[in-house]
Order: sequence, then structure tokens, then C-alpha cells
Amino acid sequence: MAEKPYIPSLQYTGNQVIISSGRVLLHSKDDSIMMFGKTAIGLSSLGTINLDVANRVIINSPKIELGLSAEKSGEPVMLGNKTVLLLARLIDALTTFSAALSQMNETQLEKAVPKIVKTSKRLAKLCPSLRADLTSLLSKVTYTN
Repeated sequence: MAEKPYIPSLQYTGNQVIISSGRVLLHSKDDSIMMFGKTAIGLSSLGTINLDVANRVIINSPKIELGLSAEKSGEPVMLGNKTVLLLARLIDALTTFSAALSQMNETQLEKAVPKIVKTSKRLAKLCPSLRADLTSLLSKVTYTN
């Protein structure tokens, strides 16, 4: 069952700090700026939210959803390196098979039927493992719609 989405309570009670200004700037000259929230941290803008970094952006979460309906109807993103390797294996096998066929004339094709059958059997053996590997291409963490 999916977790309930966080809906912020707009009734302010208890200890709090509210800053309202034309512009708010936080600058840490020597170290970090950290924000912690027990329930959530919300960032909202009528324009854009920009992250500009010199090195990398790290999002550490058991599940990352890109898009508002990713939780309900989203699909896992593909893992690029694994996808390329699996498709390369398939393309190599098909290339080898088709190259062998395309170099033959009719007489050679008739004589080569046993070799074609043998090669097609190898290709047929490869296909189930490629099919089984397909699900390993899907991210278990990042989903989008």
C-alpha cells in the first residue's frame, strides 16, 4: 500500500519562526547550510527551483519519483550501462547471423541449411537469457511518468 502523501498543516501552533521579506539570502562563508524537518521539507516556486553545483548532486532515498503521478502510474527508469550491454549482446548475435546469411548465394544457402539451423539454435538459446535479463535493466529506485 502506498504511503499517504504529506499534506502540510497551515495552522501554526507552538514554537516557530516565520520570515517574510522581499528576498531571503542564506550564505555560509566557511561551511554548510543544513535544513532538517521531522516530517518534510517543502520547496515551492512559481518559477523554477535551481540547483547549481560544481561537482555532483546526490539524492539519497529508497525511492525517487520524478513527476506528480509517478507514485501511482510511474515506470522505472532504465539503467543505461546494463541496457547498452544487453542490447549489444543481442545486436552482435543478430549481426553475426545475418552476415553469414547475406554472404551466401542460393546454392550456398541450400548447402548451408544445417549451419543456419545450428546458428539459429545458438541464437534461440541466447534469447531466453536476454529476456530474463530485461527486468534487471529497470531501476528499483527511480520512477517517472
